[in-house]
Amino acid sequence: MNPGNERLLRLETNVRELRRFRQRYTLEEIRQEPHLEWSLRYGLLEAIQIVIDISCHIVSRYNLGVPNSYAACMDLLRRNGFIDEQTYMLRRFRKRALAAQWAGAAQRRAKRSRSAARAAS
Repeated sequence: MNPGNERLLRLETNVRELRRFRQRYTLEEIRQEPHLEWSLRYGLLEAIQIVIDISCHIVSRYNLGVPNSYAACMDLLRRNGFIDEQTYMLRRFRKRALAAQWAGAAQRRAKRSRSAARAAS
């Protein structure tokens, strides 16, 4: 199987799993359980990354321009009518989700450091 088909199959799997996730858990449950929040964020990030990878492949394949970033790939596709505005907005969500992931990791590290410092004293 070629890499493009593998990515599309992975995207379909991710979308299916995200739909199941939405049916199984409430927003309140997700907010209360860090593991669920992480799972949701990871699933969304992976799906969005696959869309971005495919987007950059299409830009290259159809010689739509020379993008210098993932956002530029998405912009070239939107300007050339390959994607709609809703799909274009995924690039913003990815950036926010990554920032939230890093902020959450930093908070967890700080909490562990405070706990270790208290335990040591």
